[in-house]
Parts: sequence; C-alpha cells; structure tokens
Amino acid sequence: MKLLKPVLLSLLAVSPITGLSAPLTIPDEHRQKLNSPLVDGGDVFFAQVSPDGNTAVYIADQDTNDVWELYSVALGNGDVTKLSDSLVEAGNVWHFEISSDSSTVVYVADQDTDEVYELYSVPIGGGAPTRIHAPLDLFGDQGVGDFQISPDGNTVLFTADFNASSETYGLYRVPINGGTVSPVAGPLAAGRDFENFRISPDGNIVVYRADQDTADYLELYSVSIEGGLTIKISSGSSLPFGNGVEAFKISPDSSTVVYLRELFATDLYSVPITGGTATKLNDPLISIPSPFPSSDVSDFAISDDSSTVVYRADEDTDEIDEIYAVPVDGGSPTKLNSALVPGGDVSDFQISEDSSTVVYRADQDDNGVTELYSVSSGGGAATRLNRNLPDGGDVRSFQISLDSSTVIYRADQDEDNNYELYHVAIDGGTVSKINAPLVENGDVSGFVISPDNSTVIYSVDQDTDGVKELYAAWFRSPETTLIVGFWLADIWLEWNFTAEELANPWLEATLWGWEADPDGDGLANLMEYALGGDPQVASTHFADGSLMGAELEIVDGLAIVRHPERSDAYKRGLNYELEFSNDLENWSTIPPGGFVPVRPSDYTPDVVGFQQSAWRWNATPGRHFVRLRVSLTPLIIL
Repeated sequence: MKLLKPVLLSLLAVSPITGLSAPLTIPDEHRQKLNSPLVDGGDVFFAQVSPDGNTAVYIADQDTNDVWELYSVALGNGDVTKLSDSLVEAGNVWHFEISSDSSTVVYVADQDTDEVYELYSVPIGGGAPTRIHAPLDLFGDQGVGDFQISPDGNTVLFTADFNASSETYGLYRVPINGGTVSPVAGPLAAGRDFENFRISPDGNIVVYRADQDTADYLELYSVSIEGGLTIKISSGSSLPFGNGVEAFKISPDSSTVVYLRELFATDLYSVPITGGTATKLNDPLISIPSPFPSSDVSDFAISDDSSTVVYRADEDTDEIDEIYAVPVDGGSPTKLNSALVPGGDVSDFQISEDSSTVVYRADQDDNGVTELYSVSSGGGAATRLNRNLPDGGDVRSFQISLDSSTVIYRADQDEDNNYELYHVAIDGGTVSKINAPLVENGDVSGFVISPDNSTVIYSVDQDTDGVKELYAAWFRSPETTLIVGFWLADIWLEWNFTAEELANPWLEATLWGWEADPDGDGLANLMEYALGGDPQVASTHFADGSLMGAELEIVDGLAIVRHPERSDAYKRGLNYELEFSNDLENWSTIPPGGFVPVRPSDYTPDVVGFQQSAWRWNATPGRHFVRLRVSLTPLIIL
C-alpha cells in the first residue's frame, strides 16, 4: 500500500558558524544620514529604533521651523515618511512609543486642539493616524498625562480626565488602533493625580504612583491590567514629613517592585508586586549631629535576572555617592566601585542585560574628571574603559548593548568640548571612534543603540555647526569565515543581489542575509541556496516543474522523505539533516522507528546539479513532525 501524504515539512536553515571578530572598523558606506533635508533652523529632537532594528522614528522640525512632527525612516533604503497628521497652529508632537512588534507608533500631540495633548496611533511605515480615544477637549483642557504600550503591543494604557465638571484623573486602557476605552484604576478624587505608572513585563499588572489616599503624599498601588481591586503596596503611612514614594521599578520577572521612599532620608525597599511585607534594602544611612539621617539613595536598577538591585547612595560618606549591589529580597550590600579620590563621586551606572557587569561613570581616579568603568556585579576590581582624556575632558553618557558585549559612550576624548562617540568592549580593550569627522565645533548630542545590537543612531551637527541631524552607524563587527566552499556561497549572493545591496548592512536581515526571506515564501536564503531556489521569486518547484523541497509518503509501513540536495554539497560546505519531534519543541536526528539507510538517487526528470536523497524509517503510531535542516558546515583550513 502506498499513501502519499500532502504534508509540508518544516524547512530550517542555520546560519554559518562564525570565527573571531575582527577589530572594529566602520567604512563610510556603513554610515548614513537618516533625516530628510531640514528647513533653516530645523533640528532633530528625539529618536528611537524599532525593536526589530529596521526602522528609526524621530521628532524634528524638518519641514517647518519650530513645528515638531513625527517621521520614520527605513534603515535599509533610507526612505523617510511623515507619520503625524497636519497640526493645528502652534501644535506639536511631543513624545512617542513603538509597539513591541515594530508595527505601530503611538504618539502624543496637540494635533487637533492647541495645548490639549491626545494620543494617536499610526503604522510605522506610514498611513492615516487614528486618535485612539474620545476627543479630550470635550472634557476640559488637560489632555493625556502619561501613556505606555502593553508588552504584547495590543493595548495602550494612559491617564486622562474624562470628567467635564471637575479635574478627576483616571487610568484607562484602549486597543492600540482605537476602540472602547475601559477604566483600569480611578478616577481619583478631584485634585489628585497619577504621577506615573508602569506595566509589568508579563503584561498582567499595572503599578502606579499617586496621591490616591492623601493629598500630595505619593504611594504605590498595583491593579490588574483589566482593572478591578487596587492594592496599596508601599509601606508606611502619611506623616507630616516626607514626600512618600519618589520612584519605582518592576523586576523583569514581574514578581517584585523596588522603590524609593523619602522620610527625612530616601531609603530603598522591595515588595511583592501584589502586596506584602516591604523589605529595606540599603544599609542604615549616616547622620550628621542631628536626629535625622542626612544621606539618600539617589537611584537604582534591577538586574535582568531579577536577582539583584544595584543602587547609588552616599551610604558611607556624606555627599559622596557610590554604588552597591544587594539581593532583591534583602541582604548585605556589596560596594562595587573602586576607592574614590577625595571629592570623587559615582555619577550614574547601568547593569548589563546578562546581569554580569555594572558599568558606571565616576571621577574615581582624578577629582572632577568623569571617566567610564566596568566591574563585575558581584564585586571585584574595576576596569577603566575610556582612553586617557585631554585636560577638561569627560565621559558624558554611555549605553550597554543588549547582548552585553559592548559599551558605546559619548566623550570629549580627543579634544576638549568636542563630544564624539566611541566603542569599546564591556571588559575593556581597544577604543574605536564611531562617528565620521565633524565640522568645526560639531558635537554628538545624544544616541541610542538598536535592539539588534547592530546600529547606533545619533544626533549630531556633523555637516553644519549648530544644526542637529540624525545619523546611523553600523558597528557590528565583521565576521571572518574559515570555511571551505564559502566563495561559492558568495558567488550565489552576487548572482542574486546587487553589489549596492550587499554593501548595505541594514539590508542583511531583510534582503541578502542567510536568514532573510525577501520573497516571503517561507524559505530563508540559505534554504533557497541549498535547494536551488530563487530568493527574489516565491516558488516551491524547480524550473522544470519538479518539487523543490521535501515530500513525505507512507509505503507499506515505511515513512519516506525525499528532498533535493546539491550534488557538490560538500564543496559548498552544505549539510542536510532531517530532525524529528513530537511536540515542535524538542528535536532529534533519530526517528521514532529507527533509520533504514539513506539512498541518494537521480532526479526524474533530471535537474542539473542536484540529486535526490531518500530517508526511510519505520512508521509508528501517533503524531510526529519532521523538518529538513540545512547548515553551512565549518571546515577549518589547516
């Protein structure tokens, strides 16, 4: 009995294994200006990169001086699109967020009524913006207070006053493209306010800071994102002294809230997100001859593994800020920075995404000279990251890449008061300049690293002094490959993509990279190469009509999979494997019933350069999944 099953096997292509990274060099073609030409007096004000790393979104008075509008630019081709709609006289776009799926931008603007700030959503590639709630000018002149897009990208939470007769703010949610507005918390009593709020990373809980119970005394509350019972989670009660909760953050695992509470001094606490006993995290703060403490915790961060809180405080010496690490549920703090020179301070810090390293700025070695250091989050010797600075030089800001490998920082490292961008490994080493040469008195004023760790977007007056424009630089280190046959793969890329396309690193993810699927047929470029497909044309068959892919049939109790493979696969470094699973999560190269030997055979009709492989195994009851996996096999040249 022969049963041909119309089963589409999963086809998986695996990118090449890479060698050691070469020293960082940024050729001119790996830098680009992102904004369109600016009007006289125009500047770029603020920018972010989409989570997928393909698009930059920015605010600029690009078309009309002093009118701030919203734009997006595709990093792959440089096409700029205005996202915001026509603005009323004196109207401006003030802020925006990008959804987690990179499809939508939500922005706040007084677009329809001057000084009434409302929320609009628009596709990131352009389209008609939609106001996502009822017109707020019907309820007064206050507008939206704060907003955030939910982690799943489907919902926007915001604070607003929908009461026409009194000033009563509530916290609301609405679908990202507009629809029914639903209450989450409040409205609060007249005159009370939501200071700020955050959605937990798992998208289930909202924590907000408000003077909900006592006027002008801020406390913390948590509530389901769907609304319902509100729980006060901060400790303490209102007293004649202190401001209450000054800041808070939610742990990445959504279990804990860490917050600063001020009462004479500012202390650090952690508490379960749904309420419970709060734990003080910092050691007792010193006091001068006075009944009250004189020192404060200034700021803090939670490690990505949710185990540790790092905070900055003048805990040991009054008015000398240092950094400490402590378990999120309490314990003995560990000082992280090295000994400071007299008068030295730690200015700020960040924790790497892998939770292993803390990078901080401090005038640690020379009072008044702020430099950049890294240290293990468990403590130990600190490493200076920047090169020697000129007289008057400082490191002004920095960011750690999301893969925890790199630090990019802004400093006047080469010439006092000329601020430029530099790249260095997180554990120290060679420092490289990122930006191109600047005009006289030109400066980099701000920057952000793309979430895919490939690109830094920065604002700079590179061409004209005093005119801030937006630039991108690709800083991902080039890959060196020691693999026999890769030149054949390079030739295939050159046949199918232009030299200009291949020279554009921002097109790797979407066009010419091995994992890209430019024709959208479900076959990545590596699989197209392995199976003889055209990466620019969606197809499942060879030109002669024979199947380009894999087919499964059951014959007399044997499962048989046939697929094409290049007859010179070894020379090309290509390796073909079948993998098996019963849950689509755990895969093995061993089939449920054991293999019968693989038998290569010619195609009928003949397909030049290809042969057919047939894999056979004993068919077994139950549901099983099969996928064809293709990889480029590293063959080290000795």
